[in-house]
Amino acid sequence: MPRNRGSSHPIEPLSALGELRADRGQHGTEHGWRQLVLAQHYRLPTRLLDWTTKPLVALYFACSPAADAPVPGVVWGILRFPDETHDIDILDSQNRPLDLYPGNPTAIKMIYPVYNSARITAQKGVFSWHSHPHVELKSFAAQSFDDDKLDIARLAQWPVDTSKDGGSIRTRIIQELENLGINQRMIFPDLIGITRGIWHTEVLWNGS
Repeated sequence: MPRNRGSSHPIEPLSALGELRADRGQHGTEHGWRQLVLAQHYRLPTRLLDWTTKPLVALYFACSPAADAPVPGVVWGILRFPDETHDIDILDSQNRPLDLYPGNPTAIKMIYPVYNSARITAQKGVFSWHSHPHVELKSFAAQSFDDDKLDIARLAQWPVDTSKDGGSIRTRIIQELENLGINQRMIFPDLIGITRGIWHTEVLWNGS
């Protein structure tokens, strides 16, 4: 489901994105997409949903100790349609995020950002854009779409902790991912991520 960052409405007015651009010194040519990605990055409610093209990174997030609440871990996967005819070009000035699809028809589109963030680069991040961000993605499974308004062909999910000791299973998975170099320091390669990663590693292996 598209992430709700603590508000009942996506915050995407032009004024808010303009303020974010000015504050961050971002003046790229992506016509509002850069600011929208930044808003998502800093936990503002948007119409974007984060995805990664790295399965092990997805597994880390499903088991991550940084989760806001102890909920069952699930890895979600999507298969997009191979036809790229109707892909959104974020460098095209006619594809501004606040002007997409007048009249608000149902649409779910994949967005491939310019990698303006070390985190997005490390996570090989992509996004899906949702016309109706408060409706669960799986709720659209039987719904018909116009060809140019849907990029996702299939949606699948894999629970990672179906047993009663799900917490310990997730800890073991995190330990195995640590051995493979998939950890806080790799996924969040900035000062905050590095310091949190050192602390997580200490707790993970020494129980401090």
